Amino acid sequence: LLRRAGVSRADVPGLLARCIERGARQVQAQVHSAEADGMLEDARGLLRHFDAGQLVVKIPATRQGLQAGAHLIAQGVPVTWTAVYALEQAHFAAQLGAAYAAPYLGRLNDSGVDGLARIAQMQALVAQAPAARARTRLLVASVR
Repeated sequence: LLRRAGVSRADVPGLLARCIERGARQVQAQVHSAEADGMLEDARGLLRHFDAGQLVVKIPATRQGLQAGAHLIAQGVPVTWTAVYALEQAHFAAQLGAAYAAPYLGRLNDSGVDGLARIAQMQALVAQAPAARARTRLLVASVR
C-alpha cells in the first residue's frame, strides 16, 4: 500500500514519526527480511527512530519470525505477529507475550475456513495465556 502511495522504505520512519507528532500513541511497521537475524536488523533500524513503546514491530508468524519476535519481546519491544492463520500461531504469540497477533480474516475465508469461527477459537486460546504475561490482543486484518 505504501509503495502504491509513493512512500519508499526509507520514508517509513519519517511518516510514522509524523503520526506520533500528530497524536498517535503507537504506530506499527513491518520488517522485510525472511530470516531471524535480518528481521532483528530491520527492527533495530526502525526502533532507533522512536521512544520505547511507540513502535510495534510487525513480524510474520513463521518459525524465523517467532524466533526474532521472542528476542524482541525479551528486550521489551512490543511485537505484532502477522499472517496468523493457525490456532498454534495465536497460541505461541500469547505464550511468548506478543502485544498483538494479526489473523487475516479475508484470507482465512478465501481458503475455505470459517474465518470468524477460527478467530473466535484464537481468542479463546489467547485468553488462556498466563496472567503474568501482558495480554495479547487479536488485531484482525484483511477485513473486506
